[in-house]
Amino acid sequence: DDDLVGARLATAHLLGLGHRRIAFVGGRPDLESSRLREQGFRQAMAAAGVDVIIVDTAHGHSQGVLDRVAWVKKRY
Repeated sequence: DDDLVGARLATAHLLGLGHRRIAFVGGRPDLESSRLREQGFRQAMAAAGVDVIIVDTAHGHSQGVLDRVAWVKKRY
């Protein structure tokens, strides 16, 4: 699936550049595309042995996403 493979390739690219603190900002959990993207992200991170950071944005509202990204930046 394009969503899974695309997320895995994008994450692998960032890992290849030396990044290790990569967060996945999730989409709506009721959408298959969101679930597949998270799965691809998790696969790439696991293959590299890097801890997974998931930012849950259950409702996908833009302000909620911005708030969660700000939280991740402060924490990590």
